Amino acid sequence: LHFDHNDNLFLQISGSKRFRIFEPLDAGNIYAYPVHHPLDRRAQVDLSGANGGWPRLAGAREREVTVGPGDVLFLPAYWWHEVYTLPVPPGELVVSINFWFGKAPSHLPLPLPGSYQLELVRQLEQLAATALISPRHLPAFMRAACAQMRAVEEATSASEVACWAVLDQLRPLGVDAKTWSGLYEYAASYAVLLLGPARALSFLDDLCDPARFECLRHRGV
Repeated sequence: LHFDHNDNLFLQISGSKRFRIFEPLDAGNIYAYPVHHPLDRRAQVDLSGANGGWPRLAGAREREVTVGPGDVLFLPAYWWHEVYTLPVPPGELVVSINFWFGKAPSHLPLPLPGSYQLELVRQLEQLAATALISPRHLPAFMRAACAQMRAVEEATSASEVACWAVLDQLRPLGVDAKTWSGLYEYAASYAVLLLGPARALSFLDDLCDPARFECLRHRGV
């Protein structure tokens, strides 16, 4: 289960294939590998159910499509998909052609649509790993940022969250406090700017689920 950076016209010449497709914003529900993992752009879940224990998968919005000879499927960039070849009769072949293409937008649409939000969180991962010196701090930062965002949402006045108390409580030993809080403020302000206040409050919860990043700690990066 993966996504591509470019739009794709998938033409089926002979035989049949089945696609399981998910929206870009399902990155958290399918536990997308982080940018710094060797399996970047792939999902950690196994759709066969062989590696269970992914509670968010139940919330993913799945589409299934079967293409046969002469069918063309348009797969937009950043849409997650897994492809299966259906049984092939003896003596026949399964032949497909991919035509990838892309064009940079003339302007940035606001609020950002799903594909842009997925790229935004990837850029946030890159920024956070650079600011915090190592990707191994990403699980802790995403957990702290999500918790602080929830505290902001639940606060009844600005004074309750002015000092980022929740954020600081989850700061790992050895991580500079100014860098930690500054990174959060930068990410939160851009989330509001690019997504709008309502969506910004749920952005980290949806696409930055800390469970996505635990694999980085296991690899010791």
